[in-house]
Amino acid sequence: MDKSELDFLVTNFISAIGICPKIYKHFSNHGGYGFKAIVSNTLLGEIVLNSMDILRKSAIKNPVEMKPFLDAFFSKLLTGDGSLNVDKRSGYPRVRIRIKDQDFSYLEDYKKIMRLVGFNYVRIYPKHIMVEAYCSFDNLLYLYKVKAFKNTNNWNKLLVAIGLCLKGNRYKTKLRFIDIEDCVFTRLDIADKYNLHPHDWKWMRNMERIGFIERANNDKPFSYRLSASGKEITNTLKEWKKDVGVLINLKGTEDLPTLCEIIKTRHSSKK
Repeated sequence: MDKSELDFLVTNFISAIGICPKIYKHFSNHGGYGFKAIVSNTLLGEIVLNSMDILRKSAIKNPVEMKPFLDAFFSKLLTGDGSLNVDKRSGYPRVRIRIKDQDFSYLEDYKKIMRLVGFNYVRIYPKHIMVEAYCSFDNLLYLYKVKAFKNTNNWNKLLVAIGLCLKGNRYKTKLRFIDIEDCVFTRLDIADKYNLHPHDWKWMRNMERIGFIERANNDKPFSYRLSASGKEITNTLKEWKKDVGVLINLKGTEDLPTLCEIIKTRHSSKK
């Protein structure tokens, strides 16, 4: 290579990196040039942490544009440094997620991210160096969709927590979406299928208001079908049923409260 061209490349390298490279000549059939740098573990760690800090703060400022990154970052953060706790003593499961970190500024960022992805009750506990959020049913479905805690025991807890919620009167009707996934139906069809009073249209009105079902025609009697949002939650529930089915077969019990206790005591029983 021409020396003046090589000097120009070296000058650019020094300007960008701040290090003057040593020049070694090695014959190559392919031509071209290359620079090799040795980076210490400490410096590499600082580069990675600083890069993540920039990306994290950018995602907080631009949550809509960086939604895919935000979801993926939060998912892997929980998988690595988070935990999920299920308390079912009151009958209805109370679920919390926690993230521990020594850096208080990181905890503040995690709190902001939790709020951005839909968690309402979020609190930092400085004494315990952690941030904690309570999970609604929608939060649990979000965690499942982004695969938070995947391949950990917390993932099993998440599967069971969703199942425990679906056993309650408030959310079990969501499973109806699987039954009516490909159907066009009327209010009387729903009343007949689920043994409701013919004038009990509360569920239909709520699902239409939320946006899970939509009218298929504008002539009376109105018929309905699942909306795009309804189909999305249906697909999520179908995938969840497969995953929790695998867990049930593995543990040998269909009773979710029992399954919850088996998962909680897994480590202590092994010990």
